Amino acid sequence: MKFHRKGMKDQKEIDFSYNLKLYLKLLWMHWPLVIAALVVGLLLAAANMGDKLLFKWIIDDATLFTESGDAAFFIQALLFTAMVFGGLLVSRFILQWLNMHVRIYLDSRLTRDLKQRFFVHLIGLSHRFHTTHRSGTLITRLNRGSNAVRNMSDALVFRLAVFLFEFGIAAVSFLYFSWTASLVVVGVVVFFVLYSLGIQYIQEKHHVALNMRQDAEGAEISDVFGNVEVVKYFGKEKLIGRRFGRLTDGTRDAEVKYEGYWRWLTAGQRLVLGFGAGLVMWISIEMFLVGSVTLGTLGFMYTIYLSLMASVFTFVGGIRQFHRAIGDFDALFEYAKIENEIEDKPGAKSLRVREGAIEFDRVSFAYGELSEKGKKKKGLFDEFTLSIAPGEKVALVGHSGSGKSSLIKVLYRLYDIAAGSVKIDGQDIRNVKQESLRGELSIVPQEAVLFDDTLYANVAFSRPGASRDQVLSAIEAAQLHNVVARLPKGVNTIVGERGVKLSGGERQRVSIARALLANRKILMLDEATSSLDSRTEWEIQQALDKLLEGRTSIIVAHRLSTIMRADKIVVMDEGRIVQQGKHRELIAKRGVYKELWDLQKGGYLKE
Repeated sequence: MKFHRKGMKDQKEIDFSYNLKLYLKLLWMHWPLVIAALVVGLLLAAANMGDKLLFKWIIDDATLFTESGDAAFFIQALLFTAMVFGGLLVSRFILQWLNMHVRIYLDSRLTRDLKQRFFVHLIGLSHRFHTTHRSGTLITRLNRGSNAVRNMSDALVFRLAVFLFEFGIAAVSFLYFSWTASLVVVGVVVFFVLYSLGIQYIQEKHHVALNMRQDAEGAEISDVFGNVEVVKYFGKEKLIGRRFGRLTDGTRDAEVKYEGYWRWLTAGQRLVLGFGAGLVMWISIEMFLVGSVTLGTLGFMYTIYLSLMASVFTFVGGIRQFHRAIGDFDALFEYAKIENEIEDKPGAKSLRVREGAIEFDRVSFAYGELSEKGKKKKGLFDEFTLSIAPGEKVALVGHSGSGKSSLIKVLYRLYDIAAGSVKIDGQDIRNVKQESLRGELSIVPQEAVLFDDTLYANVAFSRPGASRDQVLSAIEAAQLHNVVARLPKGVNTIVGERGVKLSGGERQRVSIARALLANRKILMLDEATSSLDSRTEWEIQQALDKLLEGRTSIIVAHRLSTIMRADKIVVMDEGRIVQQGKHRELIAKRGVYKELWDLQKGGYLKE
């Protein structure tokens, strides 16, 4: 069964059966708790029905007392009724406590399982996935899906079974006294449920539209707060506020459309229940007048009807939660259908780097994007070949878009190549586990992004098992000790989201300390100093020189002054190697490298 998202631009569908099946798989993992919840819930429902029967007994005994005047019998009956009522109170107390106890444990475990499953799945998806999906949307959908678990469990485990039980008791009770009254009750319940389901089915498309609006809001909030400095620098707070206002206006309108159906739902439900109550009262009073039932039975029939209708309301509320949960699951569960495009081969072994030799052998690669005409773009690398000896320091230079950073992404296997091979110490990286591959490499990126954690934890991230002395040694080797001395809590200072409490140079030193602590034989420097001022660059370069010692290194740089001492400089243009050699050799001949050198030497000004 699928619900179609009518009116939405993308015309997507809610995959009802898939979402329900995935939820039931999560639920089945905790079947003992589910059974316990059902048993306790049914016992509690039975205990709640007991006082209606007591009410019948009291009225019937009171009627006999008024007719016979036997006070002793009536007192004995009242004492017995009080004892039974006391027993019901105690049992309801115990059962209600157990019901909430089981519910808390079941909900918390289901929520934890869902969040853990999808968080691990999402974080494990490819680099391409994360560059094409907004993080704010992922967060919103993960949180909404987690909340939906509770609604779904409440609807299926705690409401449906109880309603069916109470409906069965009520139907049998009415059938015992009057088949006419039983038909009325069944008819009212069926019409009530069908009417409610119809309204909620119509609501479904508006629920999906509301979710999409909320996703857009979440993505915008994440985007703005993640780039709040840009907003401040350009003084665009009001512009951003107006843009967000338009988003919230759209969310408000979608919410009004969705919630507006509750007017028809609640008013219609009241009408149906009132009509049913009138029929039950008329039938039961008529039976009482002709002597078919006692006054106590009359009261029993009416209280049972009212109790059943309260249960019906609860059940329909559960159906509403069920539909809403299915819709909330949909956007999140769609991610479960996305397979990781970069997979480990069956039986893949862990990579072990002993020497650090790297070989790109006739590599062909394209990002796979389409041009405006819908044709696949030309490949970035076409039979690209490059060998890097153990311990060799190789610099990659070239104009923007020449493929320097892409080559590092290929080496990290963030993307799979179309042809050729990439080998480390003779081992094809497609034949080893991705985690082991990336664990054997180390990188200092252009932008050092830090976690909202302590400086110490950010450095230790690259090697969680390192001792405190090893972490502190890496911090000192990266020339961070002076920075640490100025921080209010030293290495235990929280650096803020993305490291905003530190300067660019300080963040870069943290990144270098990470790489030093990781202590890998292969190191990448991807524009590690391009965004720093000259003095800070010089200071960072001292730390980098220590980092590069004894390692196979790939250095991506636009500032040619930082790679003059490289063992080999590889000049790239549109994914091809156009020149190779040492700095002195390359500036002595005409070509791309000399052109870049002359531009930088002259301050980017033509003579």
